[in-house]
Amino acid sequence: MDRRPVSKSELVEAQAVAAGLPLIPVMLPYPCTNKVYEDRMRAAIAEAKASGVTHIAFGDLFLEDIRDFPENTGATAGSDRVSS
Repeated sequence: MDRRPVSKSELVEAQAVAAGLPLIPVMLPYPCTNKVYEDRMRAAIAEAKASGVTHIAFGDLFLEDIRDFPENTGATAGSDRVSS
């Protein structure tokens, strides 16, 4: 068994592969303003929708306002959202 530490990005990539789902990473600076977060998320969601994506899954969103961002901004309009 491989016991090497894995990064969060490696873990997310492995989960997407295991689920057979595409992954569109959204890279955010630290610290990140709401404006930068919203702009980058809107761009990623628009890219996904333009490529035919009809369902979007968000993970590790523990804060209610962050979890609700896509619906509150209309970013996922016309798509079904799946949250973990």
